[in-house]
Parts: sequence; C-alpha cells; structure tokens
Amino acid sequence: IERGGFRFVDQAPGKHANPWTLLDREAGSAPAGPENTTRPAIPVIIDQATAQWALKLGGIGARFELPVDGGPALFEIVGLLEPGILQGFLIVSERNFERLFPQASGYALALVDAGAAAAADETTTDRVAGAIAAAWADAGVTVTRTTDRLRSLQAVQNTFLAGFQALGTLGLVLGAAGVAAVQFQSVLERRGALSLMAAVGFTGARLRLVVVLETLLMVALGLAVGTLSGCLALVPAFAMGRAGVPVGWIACTWGLTLAAAVSAGFAAARRVVRLEPGKVLAEAG
Repeated sequence: IERGGFRFVDQAPGKHANPWTLLDREAGSAPAGPENTTRPAIPVIIDQATAQWALKLGGIGARFELPVDGGPALFEIVGLLEPGILQGFLIVSERNFERLFPQASGYALALVDAGAAAAADETTTDRVAGAIAAAWADAGVTVTRTTDRLRSLQAVQNTFLAGFQALGTLGLVLGAAGVAAVQFQSVLERRGALSLMAAVGFTGARLRLVVVLETLLMVALGLAVGTLSGCLALVPAFAMGRAGVPVGWIACTWGLTLAAAVSAGFAAARRVVRLEPGKVLAEAG
C-alpha cells in the first residue's frame, strides 16, 4: 500500500492518490438492492478480468456476496486492477480479512522484489528463488517467478483467442464460398443484361472483368466494415495501452480473403463466356 504498486484501470470516486488506501475506508451502508437495505459492504479490489469475466460483475461500486466463516458477506468493488499476477484474487484489508476469517493464522502468500539485477539477469533470478526456497524450507514454500505466472495466465487467454481466430478463419472460408454462390446466381439472373452488353460490343474479357470487379468491391466493403467494427470495439483497450493493432494479421487476412474473392469472381465469370447473346435475348423477349 505504501509503495502504491500495480496499475489500476479504475477506482472509486474521491481524492485518493493511492487507490490501495480505499481498502481501509469504513464499510458503507448504501443499499445494494431491496434485499440489502442496511448491510455494510466490505471494500474489495479485484483485477478487471476477474470482475468482468469470472464473476460477471459490473465496474466500480458493484456489490456481490460470498460465503465466509460467519455466513455470507457483502463486498463492494472500490478498485479495478490491470490484468497481472494478482488475477483471480479478491483483495481486502488485513483488518477485514481477520474479521471474516478469524480462524486463519499467518500468511500464505508473499511478494518478493528481487531488484533490478534479477529482472535483467536470469541467473540472478534463479539464485534469488533458490535463496527464498532455502530460507522458508520449513514452511514448504513454492517459489514462482512473476513472469512464469503471467505466462500461465496468458496461456489461458491466448487459447480462447486462438479458438476465436480459428472460428473467424472458418467464417472467412464459408464467406468465400458464399461469395462464389452469390456471383453464380447473379450471373444467371442477369444473363439477358450481360448478353445485351455482349451484343452491343462488350468483349468476353471485358464482361469477365466486370464480374470480377463487382466481386472484389463487395468483399472489400465487407472487410472494411468488419475491420472498422473490430477496431471500434477495442478502442478502450487501445486507450489504456493494453492492446495493439495486429497489422500483419489483418493484412494477411485481407490478402487471403481478396484472393478468394478473385477466384470466386473468375469462377463466376466463366459462365459469362458460355453465354450465347442471340439465344438469351430471344429467351428474354
């Protein structure tokens, strides 16, 4: 608390230079709903990912109940941490913790600052971890580097992202097949117009170019709208510096999709070459 460690996404309103001091404020008694009109709420700090996805809570001021030794206790979120090594923890003041869990004794977790030298040198980090394990050998401690914990937490997130990317790729494949089907249907429905264009002097190559350009325009507009929508949804993450624009992946996706669109356009354009202007015009008449 004195160091003001970790970065916050949001905190309860008020003049608090250090958001950690919010844990020491007196429990409020503002109602959380019809069933909690006078119950005091215990201030708690949670990381944003846990509050949003694991507990399905709102932001600052959201209240929730959890079972403790003396029965259900009411908590109120006063601070949201950026995703980090404290993900999954609900942090309250020591005084409130002792009141909620009077039978608990001692400490179960320690955060050790190994210094700048350990951060820059892997060997120094291993030596510090070994010294900590030896000093607390009687307690049976497990020493975990923060980088390893972050990797394990991000591995879960990356698994979900990889799944969504796979679904998105499948959607692109199905979309390319849909574009081809639409263009085939379009050529069949416009046989009369295309045959008329051929009769007044449009060459087969020019007609094929028209069909391909129509396909490219339709797919390019769809890609532009989808990319813009995705970037707008990530504006909060961009503003907080927690996300960047994957330019390479977007460019690769655009390229593959446009290539599929060109292939679909050429496949549909092959139908144009087989048109017989006189026969189709007669059928239209």
